Amino acid sequence: MGQLTVDERRRVFAARAQGLPKPPAPPPGPPVGPGAGKTAGDRVRRLRDLATIAVIVTVLAGGSLAWRTVEFHRPQSLLDAVLPRG
Repeated sequence: MGQLTVDERRRVFAARAQGLPKPPAPPPGPPVGPGAGKTAGDRVRRLRDLATIAVIVTVLAGGSLAWRTVEFHRPQSLLDAVLPRG
């Protein structure tokens, strides 16, 4: 039981195919022309991206300028690390 013959499988396949809805039509192509398809959300997203890039550049530039001041000099020995300098 549970096994279908070839004819039964064809009938089930045909019945399922007839019952399925047709796929929707693809959406129309992108709008054509200068400035077409640009919305306020696109402008906001672009400004946010530019602000993010500006922050990243600022942080990298500040880090490179402060590198000499913040540079870590490791001690020559364990005693130099433990004993206070005087």
